[in-house]
Amino acid sequence: MPGCPRTHRDKIVRRVSSRTWQDCTIGNAVGICSHNYIRHRLTDYETWLYRHKLERDEARLIVKEELDEIFQSWQKPGLNKR
Repeated sequence: MPGCPRTHRDKIVRRVSSRTWQDCTIGNAVGICSHNYIRHRLTDYETWLYRHKLERDEARLIVKEELDEIFQSWQKPGLNKR
């Protein structure tokens, strides 16, 4: 993900490398960790969960567009968000 800011990239790399990935390509592992990182660190997902007492699926739906936008921007060099 060439557009991912270095500080975020380093944290995502640590998360990917700290787990054992069975039946998963490195690309899928990076995608999973990136989505989780963006959701929990760069959106209001946890606010929706804990302050507003929403279920995970509801909170995920609310932040999905923002998450997708950030993730897509990270896949393009020089167009990074956050």
